[in-house]
Amino acid sequence: MKLKHYLEVLVVLLIITGCSSNKIDSKYENIISDLKNQIRINKDNNEKLTNLLDSQISRNKQLENEISILKKDLTAERKKNQKFKENTDEKKNRWDYELQIFSARDNKLSYFIEEKNNMYQTINIIGSDNNFKSETYDFETINISGTGSNEFVKVIVFGSIYSFELLEIIWDDNLESSDYRVLESIDFVRNKEIVIETTLPEGLPGEMIRWKDEEGNTYEQYLKYDGIGISGILILPK
Repeated sequence: MKLKHYLEVLVVLLIITGCSSNKIDSKYENIISDLKNQIRINKDNNEKLTNLLDSQISRNKQLENEISILKKDLTAERKKNQKFKENTDEKKNRWDYELQIFSARDNKLSYFIEEKNNMYQTINIIGSDNNFKSETYDFETINISGTGSNEFVKVIVFGSIYSFELLEIIWDDNLESSDYRVLESIDFVRNKEIVIETTLPEGLPGEMIRWKDEEGNTYEQYLKYDGIGISGILILPK
């Protein structure tokens, strides 16, 4: 009787122990599965981060190259601006002498050449019906603009001229003036200064002035640096 009781107790213990073991194994398997999933997720995240890091490193190198190029361009532009400033400063005072007219009557005139640092290139036009002396020189100034800036041409008209025009020259492929564009026009000018702001090239001119006398004769003068350092072109009537 006692033996039978012991056997029944043993069977119950074995059943209980077996059930607990299954539960424990299932719990560990879930933990292991969770860990594997977490490892896989971390691995995927690491790959993504690695790709992002590689992409950012590549972008940084690209930006460094662009910055290097921009620095070189900036240095080149600074040198160009400095050279332009030096050339402009030089041109502003590059006419060391100026032709000064102090009397004119008909086709007779008196003049002298004066040493002077002048920012203007001067063109003296002797028109018709002129009667001028230096003590009466108080001409009105007319300001007009050409295609450039920072340099000036002063056209001094003694007497009368007609149909004054500032023209832009349009050159063809053979460097022949094929056409003109009128920038400014004045029907009648008498005893006046016309100041033109423009840019004076040392090579091929880009602008010219044109006018007529009272008999209808046409005159033309290119606007450019003459290269001899004397400001004061003198144009007499025909």
